[in-house]
Amino acid sequence: MPDFNEYTQIVSVEEGLVEYNRNPAFRECLEAGRFAYVEGVFVFNDPLLVADIDGKLMLTDFANKNLDKFTLSFGVIKASKQTEELFESQESLECPDNLECTKKEKPGTHKHFDLRETKARIEADISFPSEIKEEWLAEVRQFECQFMYDHTCWRMIGSLLKENHTTPGDFERRTLLSKRTYYRAVKDEHEQPPKMSTIITIAAGYGFDLPLTKKLLELAGLALSPADPEHRAYEFIIRAMKEYTIHEKNKLLADSGLKLLGDEEH
Repeated sequence: MPDFNEYTQIVSVEEGLVEYNRNPAFRECLEAGRFAYVEGVFVFNDPLLVADIDGKLMLTDFANKNLDKFTLSFGVIKASKQTEELFESQESLECPDNLECTKKEKPGTHKHFDLRETKARIEADISFPSEIKEEWLAEVRQFECQFMYDHTCWRMIGSLLKENHTTPGDFERRTLLSKRTYYRAVKDEHEQPPKMSTIITIAAGYGFDLPLTKKLLELAGLALSPADPEHRAYEFIIRAMKEYTIHEKNKLLADSGLKLLGDEEH
């Protein structure tokens, strides 16, 4: 990641296309559907920030006053030899169907999406409701984990554990899984993905939300089935019992005649 001279939230739709082609992190954010391109910025698609006026999306007054806090950030590098080399390396792009790509002149500045700056701006702000802030930060953290690491389930779990500053003892306490499972995640020295019960146990122990849990399952080639009572119980625990301890979640499973989380055989 190059060092940027400054940051901006304003990008043209053409610049957005260039970045979408070359930057998997940017694609992750847009494909998840949580951001909209409105009046030159990629902003959280939230009624607090985006209004639909007769079928046209427009920024709210609140959004216009706080653009630097709720929009994706792009670093700006002024023209230099480093910039020209970077531009040359990114000239050849795969064009979407029905679009004609041509070689462009070297620009005077180069803009590059930087999710870390977006995250830092949101974290630093104290002027809007904490529950909204936490929701948006959770989205950003999820994107961050997805593109900073190879897309394997174990590696993504490992990155989440590191983000939570987890120790082996803390992992055991919160999940009732062995330290061996913890080291599997943080070292990622194996080929087989975790079982569903392991993923659900870790998600329940750390209070992951349902979209993140489903993403982990997807990376392991798994999915919750609405026809399976055990899977429905897992989904309920993830949705409704985030603040409960693993023991309280296991009590619900035991009362329902289902297998407990944290089994050493996972």
